[in-house]
Amino acid sequence: MSNSYTIHIINQTDEKQRFQVFADPPQVTGAVNTIWINSLAQAPPIRSGGEANFEFPLPPQYFAVCGTTLGEIVKITTEIVKPVVLGTSDSPGSDWRLTVENHPGAGPDFAAADESDSHVVGGFTINTLNESWIPSQHPAAYVGLGRQDPAHPGSGVDNVIPVATWKPKPNQIYQIRPNNVYWVVYGNIAPGPHDDIHELGVVPFKVGFTAQTSTTAYLTLRPDYTWFATFDLSEVHVAPPC
Repeated sequence: MSNSYTIHIINQTDEKQRFQVFADPPQVTGAVNTIWINSLAQAPPIRSGGEANFEFPLPPQYFAVCGTTLGEIVKITTEIVKPVVLGTSDSPGSDWRLTVENHPGAGPDFAAADESDSHVVGGFTINTLNESWIPSQHPAAYVGLGRQDPAHPGSGVDNVIPVATWKPKPNQIYQIRPNNVYWVVYGNIAPGPHDDIHELGVVPFKVGFTAQTSTTAYLTLRPDYTWFATFDLSEVHVAPPC
């Protein structure tokens, strides 16, 4: 399990702002056409002023998720959630077997126990080996990575957000490596799903937590709509949108 992280937002613009945090899509190997992302956390409108702020706690647990959507890429309506262990050089990680009943409209499921034999360092595996369903008969099926809802930390599988999902295919080994990178956006933006964080209409701010930074980031959206960020003693400046 990785560290828990926190992002503090301060709004210094002349008007109320809505902020959201998106997790950067994980690295995924296997047959994946598009990875859809959903907002991990949303803040209520933050008033203007130097002391106006909001805190986004980011719990460390990751989950394997699967389920169905309303239509092709619309809101997720059902999901099955399984906790995962990330592999290390010394111990294997989670390996969940995804199955789909071979009749039109059937939803996916993690029917078997965690095989715990993934050799992906820093990640885990979802496999569809020996499966024979026809993807075109299951257009609403999805699989992917889940994160704990920051508003409900420590609540296990009951409050998990599918932050990155894709359409599964049979006979695949999906190796999934999450990362400690997040994107902060402001404005009236739908929480998802989106296929490109850079096409939301505003300039997102990238927050990358590494071994060289603290587990807390302080972000300020300044009056000229430039970002100012502090990790420990380091400072980062970002130009306003053109």
